[in-house]
Amino acid sequence: MTNTFTRRLLKGDLVTAIASCDAPAGAQVVGGGYHLEISQFQDIHQIALLNDRPTNDPPQSYLIQFIVTDNFAMHTTLSLTAVAQCLEVTP
Repeated sequence: MTNTFTRRLLKGDLVTAIASCDAPAGAQVVGGGYHLEISQFQDIHQIALLNDRPTNDPPQSYLIQFIVTDNFAMHTTLSLTAVAQCLEVTP
């Protein structure tokens, strides 16, 4: 899943993306990660990683969250993609 933020991000904003297993019932997340693109490189230091983990038990999705630590420039856009690695589990 990719979330693209085109509005100006301000201090305290929460940026979230969640990737889920699209496999049949019984698939679980065994890993995951993210890809972050930012249009103005000077703003990259104004976000901090908050969550990078599977959700639920058993895990069926992967959560990525960043928090904005200072206001972004007026025309900065940010794109956050979450990726889940899934494995089908047999009972």
